[in-house]
Amino acid sequence: MESINEHAEKYSFIKSASEKTGIPPGYILLGLLALAIVLIYNGVGGLIMLLVMGFLYPAYMSFKAVKYEDQAMLLRYGKYWAVLGLGVVLHEAVDWLMPEFPFLGIITVMAVSYLSRSEATGAVTVFDSLVVPGLNKIENTVDSTLSAIQGAVEKGKEDLKKARTGQQKKECLPNKLINRIQICSILFIVHLICILYYHIPYTTLFSCLLYTSPSPRDLSTSRMPSSACKKKKKKK
Repeated sequence: MESINEHAEKYSFIKSASEKTGIPPGYILLGLLALAIVLIYNGVGGLIMLLVMGFLYPAYMSFKAVKYEDQAMLLRYGKYWAVLGLGVVLHEAVDWLMPEFPFLGIITVMAVSYLSRSEATGAVTVFDSLVVPGLNKIENTVDSTLSAIQGAVEKGKEDLKKARTGQQKKECLPNKLINRIQICSILFIVHLICILYYHIPYTTLFSCLLYTSPSPRDLSTSRMPSSACKKKKKKK
C-alpha cells in the first residue's frame, strides 16, 4: 500500500484531494481506477476517456508543436499518430473477427492511456521497438503495391477523360435521331393518306417508305422518296 501511496502522490490533484479530505492518496487512486473501470464497462465512460486521452489532448499538443515549431514534440506526436492509426486498425480487426473478445474496451483504454502518457513517450517506445522493425521488413512490398495502385488510378483517370471527350463529340447524336424519327413519322402519315384517299397500291408505298427511311447504320445521309419510287417503277 505504501508503494501505491507514493505513486499516487505524484499526481498533484490526488495529493491536494488527500490533504483536504484526509483520505490516503492510494485509496483515492484506487477509487478513481474502480470508477473508470465501471464507466468503461458501461460503455459511455470508456468512449469519453478514449476521445479525451487518445484524440483531444494529443491533437491539442500537436497543434502547439506545429505552432511553435517544436521539432522534438513534432517527432514524438508524429510517432504517436502512426502508432494510434495502426492500433485503430488492429482494434477494428479484433472486434470484427472476435466480437465476443473479453474486456476489449478496458484493454483499449489502458493501451491508449499508455501511448499518450508523459507527452506520448509510450507511443515513442512502441514505435521504436515494434513498428519500425516490423515495417522495415515489408516496406518495399508496400511501396510497390502503392505505386501499382497509383498507376492504376492515373490510368483510370485518363480513360475516363477520353470517354468524356468522346461523349462530348457525340452529344449532338440524340438531336439527329429525333429529327430522323420526326421525318419518318411525317412520311408514314403521308403514305397512309395516299393509301386511304388516293388508292395507291400498298406495295408501292411500302417500297417508298422502305427506301426513304433513314438507315440505322447511317444517320448522316438521307434518300429522297422520288428516287426510291423511280427505282421501283423501273424495276416494274
